[in-house]
Amino acid sequence: MEHDAAGKRLCADGEWYDACYGMPMLLFNMTDNWEWTSSPSGAGSYRADGNGSCDAYSSSASSTALAFRCCCTWR
Repeated sequence: MEHDAAGKRLCADGEWYDACYGMPMLLFNMTDNWEWTSSPSGAGSYRADGNGSCDAYSSSASSTALAFRCCCTWR
């Protein structure tokens, strides 16, 4: 994936949740669409967060309606 080459990765659901609640002035559209996270859903796929609230998640959201954002680890 392109984000791997750039030193970035999909956010884990905990990182996504912290960003949704903790940085509203820096991040936009956190709750208006489903976004992929790197966290397993338990249903054999990855978890999607954010449709409607910072607490919303799904393991069966439609893949055609999902976006993503990348995270990086600061060193």
